[in-house]
Amino acid sequence: MAFVPSQHSYPKKIVLALLLTSLLPLTGINPAEAQKRLRVRSRRATTTAPQAAPVPPVTSPSPAPSEPKVADILARTNADRAANGLPALRWDNRLASLATQWSADMATNGFRHRSLGALGIGTGEYADMRVISENIAMGSSTNTGSLHDLLMRSPGHLANILDGNVDMVGIGATCDPEGQLWITVNFAGDGAGIVPDAPGGQRATGPSGGFGC
Repeated sequence: MAFVPSQHSYPKKIVLALLLTSLLPLTGINPAEAQKRLRVRSRRATTTAPQAAPVPPVTSPSPAPSEPKVADILARTNADRAANGLPALRWDNRLASLATQWSADMATNGFRHRSLGALGIGTGEYADMRVISENIAMGSSTNTGSLHDLLMRSPGHLANILDGNVDMVGIGATCDPEGQLWITVNFAGDGAGIVPDAPGGQRATGPSGGFGC
């Protein structure tokens, strides 16, 4: 079984590379094997653009996803946020479109992050977003439960999941011809500090269950 999670954070365009050795107790594999099977990164972007004109409130929320893998990750994400006293993230079709496109792109062109700053957050279509972050993961012979669990055990990825400044989420999941599962989770919010960031000490989910390719 192979897992590759990544979360990217760059207010100063710095990629946080989490130490592989810190993840070894989570994998149950020896260091040599882990070197072949795990990579972890993270990305986050904020905007300092002038405050855009107020965006009219959303009167009808985007419908919840029906695709099983996506719905499972959303449910696990919100369950773990609730366990840490955070409100549920609302589904956003704009973020879902970005995430779905990026998962498909990675399945063809390889595991990496997009340039979040190039999306133009704080302007145009994304005028109501002042912060955006991204977790990505892929694995073979795995499922959504295992990948979400690995993200929750990685401090950088956990910080995105339990960020009190985000209230929207979009998720994309793609299976490639080899049966590998590629996942992108995009978070966004107005950056106004909706609630304090959670410490991340509580878990409502585990690796069991989930959907694979």
